[in-house]
Amino acid sequence: MFEIRLVQKEDAKDMLEYLKKVGGETDFLLFGNEGIPLSLKEEETLLERMNQSPYAKMYIVKDKDLIIGNA
Repeated sequence: MFEIRLVQKEDAKDMLEYLKKVGGETDFLLFGNEGIPLSLKEEETLLERMNQSPYAKMYIVKDKDLIIGNA
């Protein structure tokens, strides 16, 4: 069963790994298998700010402990 929920600060490490994986699977993103150029702390800050904003939200889809999608 899949879980769909708002991404949390604690998901930052897994999100960075997920983005490296998907970046290496397509040429249609602005980054490749190096992932996005953010440190773990920067990603945590970004996710915290996004959750505090009334205008921006990010959701993740997890299968057990593995992120398999985001929106």
